Amino acid sequence: MKVRTLRHAIGSLYVGGQATAEEYTRLLLECVRANDVYHAKQLQSHMELHCFTPTDTFLHNRLLHLYAKFGKISDARNLFDKMPLKDVISWNAMLSAYAKSGSIENLTAAVHAKAILLRVDNDLLVSSALADMYCKCGAVRDARLVFDLMQSRNVVSWNAMIGGYAQNGQDLQALALYKKMLQENLKPDSITFVAVLSACNHAGLTEEGRRYFWSISEQHGSVPTLDHYSCIISLLGRSGCMREAVDLIRNMPHEPNSLIWSTLLSVCAIKGDIEHGEMAAKFLFEMEPLNAGPYIMLSNMYAASGRWEDVATVRSLMKSKNVKKFAAYSWIEVDNEVHKFVAEDRTHPETEIIYKELSRLIKKFQEAGFMPDTKLVLHNVVEEEKLASICYHSEKLALAFGLIKKPQATTPIRIMKNIRVCGDCHVFMKFASKIIGRELGDASPDVLEYRHGPTPPMRDVRKRRF
Repeated sequence: MKVRTLRHAIGSLYVGGQATAEEYTRLLLECVRANDVYHAKQLQSHMELHCFTPTDTFLHNRLLHLYAKFGKISDARNLFDKMPLKDVISWNAMLSAYAKSGSIENLTAAVHAKAILLRVDNDLLVSSALADMYCKCGAVRDARLVFDLMQSRNVVSWNAMIGGYAQNGQDLQALALYKKMLQENLKPDSITFVAVLSACNHAGLTEEGRRYFWSISEQHGSVPTLDHYSCIISLLGRSGCMREAVDLIRNMPHEPNSLIWSTLLSVCAIKGDIEHGEMAAKFLFEMEPLNAGPYIMLSNMYAASGRWEDVATVRSLMKSKNVKKFAAYSWIEVDNEVHKFVAEDRTHPETEIIYKELSRLIKKFQEAGFMPDTKLVLHNVVEEEKLASICYHSEKLALAFGLIKKPQATTPIRIMKNIRVCGDCHVFMKFASKIIGRELGDASPDVLEYRHGPTPPMRDVRKRRF
């Protein structure tokens, strides 16, 4: 439905009065498909104007997700507070909205306090949601405390805690808790196995991962899903068993989708396996011809191998198909104002001070052993240009700005990013946290959060999304 048609349809509602649940649902789904927050808000206003109350959470949850997606925190919270019915999806949508704004810890503590005040903290649904929320903001100890105090547990509760351990890099704890779940004769579901296989993947436990994967069908009578295949393919590829991973794709009972081929391409990029990377990229070009990710990843693989003619060919292909590459940027909130940066950004009004502070940090970190990894600059330029390029990535500029504005604060510095954090910036943040003594958080769509805690000891936990 075009915007003009959508505008006309919603305008007709205001002329005709209250609509049916089916009409509201149809129009809201059109707003969601079009990422149209403006008309979604009009639709919400119409429902409230005519005192329409949905019989379930579906409509409100879709609205919450849309508001969260575009960072409309006040709209999301306003709707959430008015909702007569809430479920785990509602809480997670609200949590996602606050996570995008950098206020996730405050939200979790406030929700827990409210639950205690309302005497619902022992409710199975509420307790499971609380454990999940604490895990999402890295407070795994608090999550485990909630989990241990639960009077009863179901598979959702166990999944929240097992997945929480896996997301926060505590892979062995995730697997130990899974074994305890089996000892209590609880049947794991699809989500459980995603968490378990992800833990094996990131811990490099190849044999254990194989055993858990095959146990899905052999011991638990279920068919592994595409998500499970994605996990085991990643594990096998990272472990050097690339041909086994490819054979698994060829013999799987499902038709490989973009998730499978993206997983293989990512692993090939890590391992420098151009042969299988080209194969995965070819399928992705057909499935998602306008998705820039596979083109860029294959181009970067060629660049890392010095195959500049192939790099030019991929870029030419992108141009001929009109594939647009999204610019990487980072943002940081200071005193309720969001400041956005791109690489080598000089548009900020305090640019001179920011670059001076960042240069000071780089020099200080180099004295402590940090060395910018210019191999990650995949451009055919001289070493000096590579060094200048990688030293002024957007998240480094955001960090320098945050330290300028809050030099003495003890609260964590949270930096958000629209794409995955590069390896050099990850190491840079580790040095920053160790030397400055502040906890730093980088959040992106692919990796929910990197947490680097102050020394001692220096933590390096990549919080994962799966």
